[in-house]
Amino acid sequence: KVLEDYKDAEGKVYMKDQVCMFKRCRCVDADGNKKVCVPPKPGWMCKRRADLFKCRVILQREKRMMDERKREEAAIQQAVENARVAATAFCHSEEGIQRFRKRAVKRAAIEMDERRRIEFNENYDRKLKAKLARIEKRFDDKDRKLRARRGKAEAELYKRLKDDLEPKESTTEGYAQETVKRQIKEVLTTLKNMPEDRDIRYNERARQRAIKAAQKNRDAKEWHKAVGIMKLFEPASTNLLAEAELAQELSHDLHTRYIDKQLKKAEAEVRKEHAAMRKISGAWSGMGALEVFRGWRKWARREAKRRAKDVFCAQRDELKWAADCVAALELAQWTVDKYDKYTDEWSDEPYWIHRETGVTVWDEPSVEALLPPGMAE
Repeated sequence: KVLEDYKDAEGKVYMKDQVCMFKRCRCVDADGNKKVCVPPKPGWMCKRRADLFKCRVILQREKRMMDERKREEAAIQQAVENARVAATAFCHSEEGIQRFRKRAVKRAAIEMDERRRIEFNENYDRKLKAKLARIEKRFDDKDRKLRARRGKAEAELYKRLKDDLEPKESTTEGYAQETVKRQIKEVLTTLKNMPEDRDIRYNERARQRAIKAAQKNRDAKEWHKAVGIMKLFEPASTNLLAEAELAQELSHDLHTRYIDKQLKKAEAEVRKEHAAMRKISGAWSGMGALEVFRGWRKWARREAKRRAKDVFCAQRDELKWAADCVAALELAQWTVDKYDKYTDEWSDEPYWIHRETGVTVWDEPSVEALLPPGMAE
């Protein structure tokens, strides 16, 4: 009886003996065995009578907040619709048409200049690529010929050396042998400094100079919109038609952006107005404490996240410092092991020599002395 008479902000919290449909059937017969029900509608498995309880009781304060949200959403929808009508009317008015047409024509001119600049650069880049390919082909052919000529001359010299001079060296004596040795030396010198090698180097340098000249010539060809040369290479009707089509597209885009901007502006104004009203209403109805609590909870959560992040960063830095210390310690120990101990035969003082660098020290190398500052502690 108490539940039947109790009501929250939305109405009754308990309703007895109501006809309900269920998506899952758990019906049983008198003996407790599972009972198969006929689905009343697609998507529902069972239809029977049941008592209904509200899962959550709504307070009057929550009801006011829900009503306020509904009124806010309705006001936003009305303001957005009014803004859309006003913005659309302005776009179709004479003033709006002139305004957006001027902006579209200006942006279309900038866009067309940018397209011409890109086309200009792509055209000269293609020319540069083709020119560089011709340069590479010309110098590659010349280099191939020079190397073939060098190989032929080198083969002739080796043939002369093995078939003519070396046999003569072993069969002649005296002045004739000296002459043959001098000729062998001249042949070896020629093999070491082939004239074709110099020509090959000159050819490579000429290749680099030609490539740099071509690139410098390309760098000098830069587009400037004040020149307007690219317009001369296309029919005037094509330019005007393309620019007009682009201006029309940009005008439509400007209309859409203007309408979206006005809609967002109207929504922001309504939200700002209702936020101020909620603040005033909350202060009048004693909800200031609730707002303070929510603000404190938000700040506390943010601080907890920040502290957790600081702890994580500190642990990460500590692990990194520990790894650096271990690495420095291992490096210092490895360096100390490289020193060999000796005794000076004149003073009987010990000294140490590094096996790889040969550095001599009179003080015994220690791990602490080789550690970076701050790690020895």
